[in-house]
Amino acid sequence: MKVFGSTDQFAICVSRLEGISEEADPVAAATWVHLQLWVNGANLCEHVHCGTSEKDDGINWPAIYLARWFVANWNALFHQEAKPIPCLERNARDVARWLWESSAEDPDLPDATIDRWDDFVFSHALGSASAGAALPDVFFLRDRDIVSVSWSNKLAGDVSFILPGFDEFDVPAALFADSVMSFVRWVADEALATAGEVAESQRLEFKRWLDAASTPAAAYEGLFHAARSEAGPRDDLRRRLGDDPEAWRKFFDLPKSWAASGTTAAAADSAVAMLFRSLAPDLSTDDLLTIRAMLDRLAPRDGARRKIVEFARRIPAPIPGAQRDYEAGYALARQLRSNLGDDRDFFDVEKLVQDWDVPVEEVDINDLETDGGAVCDTRHGPVILLNRRSKKTATPWGRRMVLAHELCHLLWDRGEARPLAVFSGAWASARLERRANAFAAELLLPRLGIIDSLKRVPSRLLDDEDTESLMNRFGVGRTTADWHLRNLFRLG
Repeated sequence: MKVFGSTDQFAICVSRLEGISEEADPVAAATWVHLQLWVNGANLCEHVHCGTSEKDDGINWPAIYLARWFVANWNALFHQEAKPIPCLERNARDVARWLWESSAEDPDLPDATIDRWDDFVFSHALGSASAGAALPDVFFLRDRDIVSVSWSNKLAGDVSFILPGFDEFDVPAALFADSVMSFVRWVADEALATAGEVAESQRLEFKRWLDAASTPAAAYEGLFHAARSEAGPRDDLRRRLGDDPEAWRKFFDLPKSWAASGTTAAAADSAVAMLFRSLAPDLSTDDLLTIRAMLDRLAPRDGARRKIVEFARRIPAPIPGAQRDYEAGYALARQLRSNLGDDRDFFDVEKLVQDWDVPVEEVDINDLETDGGAVCDTRHGPVILLNRRSKKTATPWGRRMVLAHELCHLLWDRGEARPLAVFSGAWASARLERRANAFAAELLLPRLGIIDSLKRVPSRLLDDEDTESLMNRFGVGRTTADWHLRNLFRLG
């Protein structure tokens, strides 16, 4: 059996099959394999035939169909991290469900909305590669340095897949890319070798794709996809930058060697790309250029960076995939409070930011759902940004929530050689936003403080008097109090 990747994390495993019945597509007939898809040590292709109860550890299927699908959807699958709708769903399965439910709620929605769901599912769901085969209901979505692999237990014809208890896993993006490209290379070099001349055009197509994947042009194509390249402002920006890779490199503030790794070059190396990625796609080119100019005005704050780094080292960043996002956020907030010697009282987040000499700057972003942002790299910041046009930043309690949210980003979402640059809202990385939302809620409205105030552990929804008492003591708004109490104590 050929193994492309690591079965402990992500792997495509195939064994050649002989003597399969003829296919209408002679190229497909030459590439029949026994297929397994491994994620986090589990084989997602293991299944039971409903009629016979017979078990099988893989799917018999032409490998060419999977290779074609990966090649056709590489940019959308691997680079286009941006979601098609504003939401905080962290994997493609749940984004697709959100899209479908949004469409179903309004039968008068234009066809374009249904088309958007079709396009997203086609490029992110493994089932789109099936060509009639029974495949597990698996989805992929790139998010910075990981590819989220998710699945659901859906019957495929008369086949029931034996899926593990967990239903999502974060695969290192580099491993995912290497696994897929190695698989496609094997299909081109070995699986198609017996097909003769009839497969020559397909072999050449795969070879061209593999060769192109290592070019600087592929790196910049991926960069634009990662920074959200839907029709409209992003395409206009592309036209303005022209075809000169050097102009792109300077605009996105990247080192000269960045594009050498081709399509696998990390868009997250660009603070500009990550800021653009976290904004609504309908912002104008002028809006984007204003944001780009703002980034140049942000000076480095070495003293503040040292304080941020020093404090963050006391509390290790969560291991990806080890906890749910909100659990990681709660844990980080409790550890921060513990380090500061206060686990239950009102938390003055504005004073902490001032003590660490982290500037708070107000900006105008023409997206009311973007509340604020954080930037920290070798050339800028650390700095917290507040959007003056957001309803949340207009209130004292909303401002405190935004500051606490961005503090989480500054402490744990920057890397030694990787910039932190994010505008927080429903278009940003759901993985980071969900954790920072939970962190901010627990930091400002701590579990121990709630119990201390109420003199009990809540076992039901609180009445208005109790909720308002918590809001007044801890300086949070009604939405934060209701949401946090429900999640923290599983109320309602």
